[in-house]
Amino acid sequence: MLRQPLQLHFTNVPSPGAIELAARRRIRWMEQVYPAVLEWNLNVQSVDFDDATGTFAATTRARIVGGDVLSGNAQASDPLGAVRLAFNQLESALESEHDDARSRAVEWLNAMKRRIAHRVEHE
Repeated sequence: MLRQPLQLHFTNVPSPGAIELAARRRIRWMEQVYPAVLEWNLNVQSVDFDDATGTFAATTRARIVGGDVLSGNAQASDPLGAVRLAFNQLESALESEHDDARSRAVEWLNAMKRRIAHRVEHE
């Protein structure tokens, strides 16, 4: 069971049930690793090109604490492949955001330590 809401949108995609199951399984794992996510979104659609090859586009989005929305986009010849690649991109974006947040927290903590040390020196 997912902890955060998931919105799914499928347009001209075969086997949406299998895609939904795979997406839910991936999101359950990602929720354990990235607890800052407040909402998930997956959009999968068939893309028509002139050469008439079956191509699918997938877009994944995650709204995180603070209101930012991170996303991943991919295209593949099968919908499950497109979803997997889009989730890989989203996971990279979440990892980058996590690292940035950690760096900002360390900078803030160091600034507080300097302020406290400065006050102690001048008392």
